[in-house]
Amino acid sequence: MSDSDTATLVLADIPAAAEDTLQPIEDMMDTQELTMLAKELDSQEFYFKKLKDSFIAKFQTELSAGDSGKNGDNVLLQAGHGQVFPDNADNRTEKLDIRRLLLAHPQNTCAEKNFHKELFSKLKFNYLEQAAKESFLNCILQVSPQFATAQTLQTFEQSVKESKEVLKTQKTNFEAQKTEIYELIESTCAAYEQATLQKQQALDLVSDITADYSQYQIIVNTVNPNTSVVEELEKSTLSQTQKLSELRSQIAKQKNALAEQREKRTQLNTDKACLDLKRNEAQENAAEAMRISKSKNPQVEELGKWQCSGIREIRALSDSNMEIVYEMGVDTTYSVLIRIITDPQTDDSNTRQFYHRVEAQVVDAMIPVDDILDVAAGFSKLDSALSFTVRAVYSRLQNMHIRNQEMTELQKVNSNVMFDAHLGETMIHNTQSGRMFVLQLDVSYPTSSWQGIRMVGVEPARVEKEVELWQNKINTLKPATFTELVMHLE
Repeated sequence: MSDSDTATLVLADIPAAAEDTLQPIEDMMDTQELTMLAKELDSQEFYFKKLKDSFIAKFQTELSAGDSGKNGDNVLLQAGHGQVFPDNADNRTEKLDIRRLLLAHPQNTCAEKNFHKELFSKLKFNYLEQAAKESFLNCILQVSPQFATAQTLQTFEQSVKESKEVLKTQKTNFEAQKTEIYELIESTCAAYEQATLQKQQALDLVSDITADYSQYQIIVNTVNPNTSVVEELEKSTLSQTQKLSELRSQIAKQKNALAEQREKRTQLNTDKACLDLKRNEAQENAAEAMRISKSKNPQVEELGKWQCSGIREIRALSDSNMEIVYEMGVDTTYSVLIRIITDPQTDDSNTRQFYHRVEAQVVDAMIPVDDILDVAAGFSKLDSALSFTVRAVYSRLQNMHIRNQEMTELQKVNSNVMFDAHLGETMIHNTQSGRMFVLQLDVSYPTSSWQGIRMVGVEPARVEKEVELWQNKINTLKPATFTELVMHLE
C-alpha cells in the first residue's frame, strides 16, 4: 500500500460535514496545540486500543447484518459508498470501500491498526495531516475534538504580548545593569591598581627612610663618636639622682622612726624601773613566804610546780603508786594512775643498782599514753621521767578536752556530723551529694592543727585513690580547725 493509497484510505471516512470545518480549524488551531495533540496520540496506547475495539465491533456488526440480509448480501458493503478525493499527484481519482476490504480480510484488522499507528507517528503537522487525525478521532473513536474559542485565543495572544513586553523590559534593564557592572568592575580594577601602586610606593619610602636613618647614624658616629658615651653617662646620672632621692626619703623616715623608738625606750626604761621595784618586792615576799612554808612542809615548792602544770590534787596511794587529778574546767576532771617500777640493772648483790620505770593510765578516758611512757623511759633520773610524764599527759588530756568541745559545738549546728570520742573518728554525711566522709583526729589535735587531721574513707568514691586526693587537698588548704574543713567537703 503506497502513501497516496493510505491518504486516500484515511480520508475516505471523513464525513462531508467535516469539509466545512476545515477552513475554521486552520484559522483557529495553533501549531503548538497540534504538536501537543500529536504527542498525546503518539504516546498513549489508549487511542489505539479503542481503534482496535471499534474496528472489531463494526466488523462483527457488518457480518451479522450481512448474514441476515437478502441472499446474504449486505447493501452497506456495496461499492460506491466511499468518499471520492482527487489525487493531485497523478491527476486521477479512485474509490476505496474500507468496510468491504476489511470484511473480506478480517485478519488484517490488527495490521491496519498498526499501519495507522506507524503512519500517525511519522506524519508531518500540516493541514491535511491534522484534518485526517481529527476525522479519525471523530468518525472512528467518537471523540469530538476540542477547539479553542476566539476569546481564548485573543486572551492568550494578549498575555503572550504582555509577557513579551515584560521580557523586553527586563532584557533592557539587564543590559543596563550589565553595563553598570562592567563599569564598576573597571573602576574597581583601576582603584585596586592605584592602591597597589601606592602600597609599593609606601614600602619603597619606608625602605628609603630606613636606609637614610642608617646612613645618618653612621655619619653621627663618625662626626661625634662620644655621643653614645655622653648619653650613657646622662642616663646613669639620672638613675643615681633618683636613687639618692629615694635614700634621702628613707633616711627621713628612719629618723622619724628613731625618734619614736627613743621616746618608747625612755618610757620603757621608766616602766622597767617601776617593775623592777615591784619584782624585787615580790621576790622578797615570795622568799619570805617560801621560808615560812618550808618550815611547815618541805615539799611545798615541788607541789607548787605541779599545781602550775594543771594538777589539782596528788594522792599518794603507796610508796610506788599515786593518783594525779587534772582539772580541765569548772566541772571536768581527769584521774591518772602513775606507778613507779624498780628493776635491778645487775645481778651482783654487792654492786646492785636499780632502774626506775614509770607507768601511767588515764582512768576517766580511753586515751593512749604508751608513746609518752616510751619517751619517759629514756630519762636517766626518776624525777625527770616523772615530770615529763605528768606534763605530757596533761597536754594530751587538754587536746582531747578541746577537741571534744569543738565536736560538741559542731554537732549543734550540723546534725550530719557523728563523732566517736574513743576512736577519735568523725563521720560527716553530705546531704546534697549523698556522700559519706570519714576522718580521724590525731591525739595531738588541735595543737598540731591541720597536720593532725587524716582522711580515712570516702563513700561512694568518684575516682581512684580519692582518699589520697582528699588528703592532699587538706594539706593544701591547711585549715586551722576541723570546723573550717567541713565546709569544703562535697
